[in-house]
Amino acid sequence: MKKKIIISIVIFIIVFIAVALIRSQHKTPNSLPVSKGEFLTALYKWVLKKAGGLADGTLAGDADLKRSPCTVTINGRTYNKPHTNKDITYPTFETLAPKFGYEVNCNNFIYMPDDLWQKIFYHIAIEKGLKFTDNIVLAAYIGSWYWGSGSISTANQDRIKAILADGSISDKERLRQLIDLRKSFFESLAEAHPITYGPALDGWLNRAEAYWNDFNQFVS
Repeated sequence: MKKKIIISIVIFIIVFIAVALIRSQHKTPNSLPVSKGEFLTALYKWVLKKAGGLADGTLAGDADLKRSPCTVTINGRTYNKPHTNKDITYPTFETLAPKFGYEVNCNNFIYMPDDLWQKIFYHIAIEKGLKFTDNIVLAAYIGSWYWGSGSISTANQDRIKAILADGSISDKERLRQLIDLRKSFFESLAEAHPITYGPALDGWLNRAEAYWNDFNQFVS
């Protein structure tokens, strides 16, 4: 009887150690979000940090954008009829007002509340990305095409679908390929329109690579 008890204890210890080892191999690092909501919170902060604030310049075709009627001085800098705030253009701000129930005025555009910005960002970027995949990290990056460019060509949509459908690669590799695809798009855009988009190319490429550096650990 004593021998059987010892054997049982040994077996239990072996099983316990084996399970612990398996779990350790699949453990999510403590620094990573454990839910969609936590990932989106991290993403919102990241996008806002990259986006900056008000813009009234003419970089990358901005001269063609409809300007707001607002003029404001912040920290000694005067913005004369800015066309963009937090990556949201004034026409987009106007168009989405009925959907989200806010007033189109200078206060809401200049001092855009975070909750309002998040609704607009989710609608423009995340919702569209989720039509391609339910992986929120991949969907968020696909959505960044819509956020930055407004649309994705049929050819690039097909390339995205092919990357997502490739069963031989991991989600991490899918993210890498999606980022490389968009970097190629940026390069072709700048090559085709060097005067308009050439000055913005380095910033676009750096931002694409920053997404990889900051979020690739969220997928495996």
